[in-house]
Amino acid sequence: MQYILSSVARRGCPNNTRLRNLAMLPEDMKHLINYDEKVTWVLRGNEVVVVSDQRIIIRRSGGLGLKKSFVDYPYTNMVNIRLDRGVRRASVEILMRSGVQSIKIGNLVKSDAFQLHRILRENIIRTSSAHPSQPFPVIIQSTEKQKQVDDEQKCKKCGRQVSPDFSLCPFCRYALKIECPECAKKVDRKFKLCPYCGEDLSYLQEIDVEV
Repeated sequence: MQYILSSVARRGCPNNTRLRNLAMLPEDMKHLINYDEKVTWVLRGNEVVVVSDQRIIIRRSGGLGLKKSFVDYPYTNMVNIRLDRGVRRASVEILMRSGVQSIKIGNLVKSDAFQLHRILRENIIRTSSAHPSQPFPVIIQSTEKQKQVDDEQKCKKCGRQVSPDFSLCPFCRYALKIECPECAKKVDRKFKLCPYCGEDLSYLQEIDVEV
């Protein structure tokens, strides 16, 4: 009997492994983990994202933290994953199978977004290998595409780096977005047609608008 206990100790006790997995979690999420489930990473931010070998679980809070909701998404329902890198922060969007809305986990530190993208992609591929009918995910963002995005985030007049959601360049006051004369919606000044009402905006591109 003593030999059996020693052998189990050398191999590692499943109960000890489960306790280590649960120790990573917030107290109110420990009851959500299956007995055979292994937690690999916990991302804490505006939302708590628990990544396991079977699924991801997202805890969302509202009402000053008094109201909480828990949603889980198994890898078998995931089709692809996209990494969007901004100037300072990044987001990960998970594309789900037909009939299920895509999941976006945003406002992440870039290093956390890269790590989350890598782990999820590996798990989607692993699940796809076990179920051949599921397509492998594709890395959507490339270096060339990222360079193009970076170029588009520069002011055309002064060449300074600006956020893509800015309406005005904070350095030279150049109008990055203009108001459609027909529907009064703010649109990118590169647009030749208003995406809201279809108004012809090509003549506005030649106007050097400053505020």
